[in-house]
Amino acid sequence: MVVTLEPPTPFDQSLLWRLHDAYFGARGIDAWNQGEVPYYSTSNYASARQHAGFFTSLVLSQIEAGRLGPDEPIQVLEVGSGLGRFAANFLRALEVACGPAGAEIFERVRYVLSDYAEKNLREACATSGLKAHVQAGRVVPALYDLRHPDGLRFLDEGDGAAREPRFQMVIANYVCCVVPLKNLQHRQAEGWLEQWVRLEAKVDERDAARGPTALIEEMLTNPTREGMVKNLGIHWEWRPRPLPAVYPKALHQRVLDALVHGLGDATVGYPHGFIEFVDGAAPLLAPGGVVLVNDYGSIDRKELAGLSQRKPQIYGNSLANSINFAVFDAYAEVSGWQLLRSEDKLGSLHSAALRPAIGWTERERDGFRRNYVTWRGGDDILDYTHTARQCAEKKDFDRALRYWRRAIELEPENADHYYRAGDVAIDLGQYDMAISLLEQGRTLAEGETNLDFEFQLGRATCLAQDYPASIGWYEKALERENHPTTWTNLGVLYESAERLADAFRCFKRAMEIDPKYVRARERMQILKDLIWRRKLEEFEGPGVKDPLRALEAEKSKKDEGEARAERPAKTEARAESDDDDENDDENDDENDDEENSDEDEDSDEDDDSDEDEDSDEDEDSDEDEDSDEDEDSDEDDDSDEDDDSDED
Repeated sequence: MVVTLEPPTPFDQSLLWRLHDAYFGARGIDAWNQGEVPYYSTSNYASARQHAGFFTSLVLSQIEAGRLGPDEPIQVLEVGSGLGRFAANFLRALEVACGPAGAEIFERVRYVLSDYAEKNLREACATSGLKAHVQAGRVVPALYDLRHPDGLRFLDEGDGAAREPRFQMVIANYVCCVVPLKNLQHRQAEGWLEQWVRLEAKVDERDAARGPTALIEEMLTNPTREGMVKNLGIHWEWRPRPLPAVYPKALHQRVLDALVHGLGDATVGYPHGFIEFVDGAAPLLAPGGVVLVNDYGSIDRKELAGLSQRKPQIYGNSLANSINFAVFDAYAEVSGWQLLRSEDKLGSLHSAALRPAIGWTERERDGFRRNYVTWRGGDDILDYTHTARQCAEKKDFDRALRYWRRAIELEPENADHYYRAGDVAIDLGQYDMAISLLEQGRTLAEGETNLDFEFQLGRATCLAQDYPASIGWYEKALERENHPTTWTNLGVLYESAERLADAFRCFKRAMEIDPKYVRARERMQILKDLIWRRKLEEFEGPGVKDPLRALEAEKSKKDEGEARAERPAKTEARAESDDDDENDDENDDENDDEENSDEDEDSDEDDDSDEDEDSDEDEDSDEDEDSDEDEDSDEDDDSDEDDDSDED
């Protein structure tokens, strides 16, 4: 049955936004870590370095103007900090990538990390990238909802009593697009129209009898349920409304009139909540302080012309809306605020710096130009990682590795890049290089990753014929996850090392975890045949043959030949489906709605999918281990085709 959860309602007042808030409040940093919400494009080190570079120019200008004393703390506020990855990268870039001036500023910075969801905030502060900064007092967590600009409250003050710091910079990174907005149309013949939304849900008769109020309460109680928002029936309509009825506040009327002036018919996503935040941020800013906005969308006002439908992107159970940065031109014109912004239509992200009254110095203009126009590291890192994945998918491994190495140069502390580069190096047969890359990545990850470095190192060391090291890495991989492929690979290594009892236990454990896992059963049978043959030799002397086993071996050899003939097509098909990682998904999703990004993340179910491909490759590596058993190594090759080896 179809139940109406909410009658037609203005979009910004819809239940969708209540679910959005509840989702972030309950999901914590897993909203980003598990690849549900994109973050890489706005939080990567190269992008953070751009902001740190502009911030350095701003602070130096403030010192020159006498607005900032030589020993005065330099305060930064980040709103909507989410995972906290941007803050960690911003501070690192300030310390090491902005010259001596940046390093000196780093020592004086007090970075207020804020979010409106306390769970996000506490979990972010506990990550390896921020924990030391928090302990040193450099990063200070605070609860802050930009919809209530006077509500900054610090977590370390028992009752939450407010302080009144003044900030050199307030950073809103991937925030404007996730604050409630109104979608409006201006039609020359009819005036203004507002987009309204009606929500429906398909439920059974029992749930329908409970009524919409009970259903909504259940959704808000469990807002992290997968696909909850996407599965709703969302129906859009445009309703005529005079602009003063939509926005009684004159500021918004004036900004909208300036925004659509001369366009004829126009469609606008107007982020009134964010504009009110900026307009009310002046008390938060030190003299000459700046609000820095970084988000996805478009930059040309002409793109607003015409009548079109506007719908949000849905990530997890949250919403995101593309932003046309011309809205900041209109706001600056109406309010008198000073504005610098990027104007590259091809940019994956766009940046704007705003501040009240005080004009820009030449140092500040030059700093903005150098970091957002001349050098586009944030775009470069997205292009490199995306191209590297495409090359790997096409089996152009040399080029893929070159692009991963470029990514590492731009973002040297991203463990994911080392993991991907190591994987490609294995495909190239560069095993020593793979081991080096994977060990570096594992050190950087410090255990805070879903990527199974230990499994990959098991592969690489096995293929490099360092079998004792491979055994050690596979044993460590099992501490991370009880996976049948890992147990089977470890069993093969134990068998080659004549640790037959240990091999037996490994194959048995693999079959217990996944009774349908063919390779484990095959390896167990091979082991039993080996033990039986040796027992026969004890009874009857060397060279004895078991007639039954000889017939079975002949049939097995025939089957293996047929399977090996099919292998290239199956391997290719697997590779086509294996590129399902967060960062690549994020790039593709955000390109569709003008937002490029990778998380990969580190999205991340992809370590599982990578391990699928990796485990198949490792089964090939069993040829190294079973050098005295040609028939056994063939079994390993065939096992690559077994889809049951998938970690997913």
